[in-house]
Amino acid sequence: MPLTSIRVIASRRQACSLPHRAAGVGMIEVLVALIVLSVGMLAVIGMQITGKQAYADSVLRTSAAHLSSDLIERMRVNNNGLNAYLSSSVLGGTSLSAPANACDSSSSPCTQAELAARDLYVWERALDGAEESRQVSGNTRETGGLVNARACVTGPSSGGSGLYELTIVWRGKQEQSTANLGTSVCGGGLDGTGLYGSANRYRRILRVSFFIGV
Repeated sequence: MPLTSIRVIASRRQACSLPHRAAGVGMIEVLVALIVLSVGMLAVIGMQITGKQAYADSVLRTSAAHLSSDLIERMRVNNNGLNAYLSSSVLGGTSLSAPANACDSSSSPCTQAELAARDLYVWERALDGAEESRQVSGNTRETGGLVNARACVTGPSSGGSGLYELTIVWRGKQEQSTANLGTSVCGGGLDGTGLYGSANRYRRILRVSFFIGV
């Protein structure tokens, strides 16, 4: 076979194989693009989840700040009954029963201690979210308050003028490192509760120190 004919045949074979090679390279490029796109989408979804959790945590902290202001103002109004606000036990989780005197009419006047008991009961219900609820499949679900909230008030044992402290804890949406509060806060009743995950990593804390003069 003449040399010219061999070259023509070889050129035809090379020409026939080029489309197959191009098709293979194109498929690889598509797969790589899909992988890159998938990784990018997962990153976006992860950022959205983290953003929603951070937003939920900020909403809960704002609620805790409002609740603390409410109780502090109640104590300032009833400043002659301050020792009745000091927590002998941890508040939250419906630990308090409705007081006998509702303090809601002029026909049943309250003593300072009775008013404090009423204040703590109403405040605990707000802390637990008992005042806000909705019906889900025929069941009443609480929708307000804080998640697994617990709180206590400490201050001068005899009441009166002095420095007081309100501590509120609740369960957040994200894990973070946290330390025990110790027995000086609520007698240690806010540590080791089992409500906030391993080593209390989901626990959020708000501590407000304030002075009340009589």
